[in-house]
Amino acid sequence: AHLSAHHNALAGKWHSGGGIETFVRTGTKKYTESMKLAKLVHPKYVKAMNLRDRGIKTTTNLRMLSDDLGCPAILTEGGFMDSTEDIKAMRIDSMLQAQGEAIAQGFVEYFGLKKKEGTKVENIKLTSGQQNAVDKLVKHGMLKKGFEFPNDQNGNMTLTLVTMIAPLLTKLEQKGSL
Repeated sequence: AHLSAHHNALAGKWHSGGGIETFVRTGTKKYTESMKLAKLVHPKYVKAMNLRDRGIKTTTNLRMLSDDLGCPAILTEGGFMDSTEDIKAMRIDSMLQAQGEAIAQGFVEYFGLKKKEGTKVENIKLTSGQQNAVDKLVKHGMLKKGFEFPNDQNGNMTLTLVTMIAPLLTKLEQKGSL
């Protein structure tokens, strides 16, 4: 399954509207499964953030939800960055963590996953290059200092994203954009 997670914006001007919405693309081979996933994720997401429920919406034009993925796909909008109400919740780390956990719980239910008892999770030991990438993201406030990467699929995915984003930050720094 595919998740494209976002925070919304209206027009770059402060407003009092906002809320959470989840999108599913119509006309795809996995539409029914995508809608099933959205119905599991969306209410948990809304509850976690305690923001206005803008609902599950369908669309025909979000490319990141196309049949090319070959799997159920949803796009979440976890509040409006330019909403005077939503931004309050979006600035609280525990709320954002709850948001991520709510999404994860929806996926857990969708796949019918059960926790294996006695599973030990160890943290990935970072190479110097990986640590430099992590340090760069911490410097720019994109990752918390002391973040640990569990030695499982999720930790590896996060670490992969970190090592992909860090070189982009270096280029922006060199251009004086950061």
